[in-house]
Order: sequence, then C-alpha cells, then structure tokens
Amino acid sequence: MAIVLVTIVGAAVAARVLPALEEPLWLDEVVSARIIMQPSPTGSVIRVRKTESSPPGWHLANWAAWRAVGRPSRLEWLRLFSVAFGALLGGLVVLYSRSIGLSRLGAATAGGLAALGPNVVAHGAELRPYALLTLLALLFAIALERAARLPSRGRLVGLALVVAVGCYTHYFFLLSLATGTAWSLVRLAGRDRLRVVGAMVAGLSPFLVWLPSFRYQYRHDLYAYNGTFNLRAVAYSYARVVGLLGETGALAAVVRLLFAAVVIAGAVALLLRREGELAGLFAVVPVALTALVWLLGPHIFNE
Repeated sequence: MAIVLVTIVGAAVAARVLPALEEPLWLDEVVSARIIMQPSPTGSVIRVRKTESSPPGWHLANWAAWRAVGRPSRLEWLRLFSVAFGALLGGLVVLYSRSIGLSRLGAATAGGLAALGPNVVAHGAELRPYALLTLLALLFAIALERAARLPSRGRLVGLALVVAVGCYTHYFFLLSLATGTAWSLVRLAGRDRLRVVGAMVAGLSPFLVWLPSFRYQYRHDLYAYNGTFNLRAVAYSYARVVGLLGETGALAAVVRLLFAAVVIAGAVALLLRREGELAGLFAVVPVALTALVWLLGPHIFNE
C-alpha cells in the first residue's frame, strides 16, 4: 500500500504544480489577490466582508505568508499551499479509506479520484480556499472519530482546532460540522457525548464573532448568483465534484446519474458497517442539507 500512497501523492503534486506556477490569476483569484495585498489585516477583513462569500481565515493566512517572504509582486506561488493541501488530501483519503474497511482497490480508487479528478485538480492549483476546505472536511471526520473512540484532552483539543480553522475557512464547513454533531448526539452517550460535542462547540465559538459580517455578506446578495432550485443540478453534483462528464448530452447525463447512484450505494454500504458510518453520512448529508437550504430560498448550491 505504501507504493500506492506515494504514487497518488506524487500524481496529485504533478497534476497541480505546473498550472499553479504558470497560469495567470483568473477572476476569483484576482479578488483573493486584492484581499491578500491589503496593507493591514483590518483592511483585508473589511474587503473580505464586502467582496467575498466566505470568512476571512484563509485570506489572513495568505496575507501573513505573503509578508513573511517579503511581499513579492507575483502571488502565484501562494497557490503552492493549495497544491500541498491537494496532495495531502489524496494520501489521507487512501489511509482513511483503509481505516474504515475499504479494500486496497477501493482505497486506491478513492484516493485517485481525490488526487486526479479534474475539478479537484483545478481547485488544488488556484489561489482560493477550496483545497483547504476539502482537506479540513476529511481531517474533521478523522479527528471526530478519534475523539469519539477515546476522548482524551489532546484529541478533544485537536478536534476543536480543526473545527475553528474549518469555520473560518469556508461556510460550507458548517455542513460537515452539523453532520458530525448530529452523529455524535445519536451515537455517543453520557460523558463522552458531552466532551466531544463540547469540543466542537468550543471550536465553533470563535466563529460567532464573525456572524454580523456573515449577515452582511448574505444581505448584500453575495450568494445569489447560482439561480433557483434545480433537482438535476443536485443529482449531477457528485460527478461535478470530481469534474467528470461536464459536457452536455443524454449519454453524459445518464452516466452522471449512474455515478451519483454508485456514490449513494457506497454510502449506504458504509452506513451498514459501524466503522464506516460517519464516512457514509458525510457522503450524503452535507449535499442533502445544501440542497434543502437551496430549496428554501438561498441560492447557495453550485453544480
């Protein structure tokens, strides 16, 4: 399995590094660059509040990294953080898949999709927070399972830190947090449940400071560009997550639906096995919650 792991991590880096260093910044990345190049953290936060649809944590981390190396005129090198996050994602998917009982082939397939899926590669080579968000969702699942098995102080602190960083990276992390919290309330008991849920609440608490700015972003329609609810977009979302079959046509549509069916069948199979239960929930519940919010009005779903 070590050879598979090294191969997947190496392939993830190879697929991302050249576009990351050679391609010019595109529209959304220019928005990120303008935030990162603000003269102060306060200026960056104000610009995030006015121009972004995410919290400021990722932007402030890049703001600090850019200044730490002397504020070079080109910001493309900051994309290397996304490259690293994508490579870690591919490797951790393999390891996590094996830990919940997937076969070697299944783990390699999951890791390969995480490493080389066209959409995942694209986000792993850009100056945006999505590569980190994806990695943090997986780290959250791992940290939560570890804390649930043995709620030691170190594991609970680690869980709280992942939650805090995730909440300040992107709002969609809250969907994973909601899923994990519901699982903890149902599956854990007594003191263990209190400690694990308490750790997640502690990690969430710093995000409360940002809530007025989140409300400002929402009220100024920074989420309103995705259109009204479309069930087809939800059904196609699993294929689109990894960037498969983006073309139009009946055959592509059928294959996208089959891909979604395979994912859901895999999630059901995991739900039937205790060690894979949380992974199965993470495969379907965040998507379902997003679709539900979209159905209720806010246009937050992007196929």
